[in-house]
Amino acid sequence: MFSGSSTSARFNSGLMTGFICVLLLTPLDTLRTNLVTIRESRKLWRDIPVLMKIVKPYQGLTPALLMYSPATAGLYTIYYMVQQKTDKVSAGFAGFIAGTLIKLIIHPLDVVKKRMQVSRSQIGLKNTIKSIYQREGSRAFYKAGAVSVFKSGLGQAVRFSVLEYVLKLQIQS
Repeated sequence: MFSGSSTSARFNSGLMTGFICVLLLTPLDTLRTNLVTIRESRKLWRDIPVLMKIVKPYQGLTPALLMYSPATAGLYTIYYMVQQKTDKVSAGFAGFIAGTLIKLIIHPLDVVKKRMQVSRSQIGLKNTIKSIYQREGSRAFYKAGAVSVFKSGLGQAVRFSVLEYVLKLQIQS
C-alpha cells in the first residue's frame, strides 16, 4: 500500500486523514461523550435531540484537531518506520509500538477534549487546561492513562494486522 512512499508522504497523508476524520466525526464523539454521563439509560434516545441543543456539536474540536491529525500522521509514520527498520517484525508488533507511543503523547489532550465536551460552558482550550491543572494537578492529564495506552496499542496491533492480511489477500488474487 505505502511501501514505495516516502516518510513525508506517509506523514502528510496521515495528517490529512486525521484532519478529515476529526471534522466528520467530532459531533458524534461529542454526543457519545455526553450520553455516557446520563444516568437514566432508558431515556437516551429521547434525550439526544435535547442534548444536541444544549451541547455544541463541535465542542472540543480544537484539542481533537491538535491531537488526532498529528497522531494519525505519527501512527502511520511510526508503523512503517518500524516495519522498514526490522524485517522480522510482525504487523501486529509494529502496530502495537506505534499505537502505544502515539497514545502516550496524546492522552493529556484527550483528557482535555473530553472535559470540554461534557462541559456546559465554553471556556476554551487554555482555560480548560488551566482549570484541570489547578483543581487536580498534573496527574489528572493521565487519568486512566495505562488502560488507554494499552487499549490503543492493542487496537492498533489488531488494525494493522488485519490491514496487512487483507492487503496480502488482495495481492494474491
